Amino acid sequence: MAKKVESKFLIIEATASEFLNAGFGAGPVTDCGVIAGGVFDGFSMISVAGGERMVCDYCNDEIKAEDACYYVSVLNQVMCRKCFEQWHASAKYYPEDARIEQKNYEYTLKKLEAAGSQFIVPACSSQQV
Repeated sequence: MAKKVESKFLIIEATASEFLNAGFGAGPVTDCGVIAGGVFDGFSMISVAGGERMVCDYCNDEIKAEDACYYVSVLNQVMCRKCFEQWHASAKYYPEDARIEQKNYEYTLKKLEAAGSQFIVPACSSQQV
């Protein structure tokens, strides 16, 4: 289940498979089953015979389908848990980024909801979705 992470930033936590089901990271598998890579819809991915896999935009490690990953709207990037925690510990909020951050967040949220992800907003969150 996708959820908003409590933070001064707009962050969505979901499994890699939820992001892939929503069309993020989905790219073509070559007809000979060779790995094709690139950035699709703002997310890095690798595509192999049998399906797509999410890749952390920071460390380039694969994020397994069942693992949590974090969409950081202000950066328009997805991160594994380790990289997200490192980034979040030192990230500085700049108010001038709020407009594009909100736009990225709403776009990603709509795609996740359209793909059937249930979205949970923490009860004490002041942000509306």
